[in-house]
Amino acid sequence: MTDVVRFAQDLGLVVYDSDLAPDVAAVLVRPGEGALTSLYLNWSDSTEMRRLACGHACGLFVRRALQPEFGFVIRYKHLKDGADAESRVAIQFATALCRRDRPRWMDEPR
Repeated sequence: MTDVVRFAQDLGLVVYDSDLAPDVAAVLVRPGEGALTSLYLNWSDSTEMRRLACGHACGLFVRRALQPEFGFVIRYKHLKDGADAESRVAIQFATALCRRDRPRWMDEPR
């Protein structure tokens, strides 16, 4: 598991490696109130791409954490150029989370 996946798990996401469509980096789903939120990462991606997709999903999750249900299909184009305002914010979140020179406290156990 990467540091970003561990961060996602600390947020309460259940993370899976999955066989996703070729243009899909990840899928984030909370099916209903009180349900666990699942994050499916494309197992065929590189470690760095999975870190970025996971960070992007964490950004979306933080913005939607209080909603009882939601679902996102994160396509590679969302990671590249931010198809909408929400994707752009999630990209900024992912970029900060995935930086190798981020503060050490971000990696300390909670």
